[in-house]
Amino acid sequence: MKQDIGYRESYWMTNLICDVIENIDLMKKSILCRAFHGELSTNNPYKESALELLKEVLRERVGLT
Repeated sequence: MKQDIGYRESYWMTNLICDVIENIDLMKKSILCRAFHGELSTNNPYKESALELLKEVLRERVGLT
């Protein structure tokens, strides 16, 4: 059974989609800003990976080091 969405639902969905698009744009700008300020890691194989850094932090928090 096909059910048409009403004006209120359509308006709500449109606003939701616009909010999502706006949030995506803000995230893109934030990532670019961090990249230009050198706050993002590089693909340098000699630097510690994020995974290894996370492991180290977790070990410290549980008192294994």
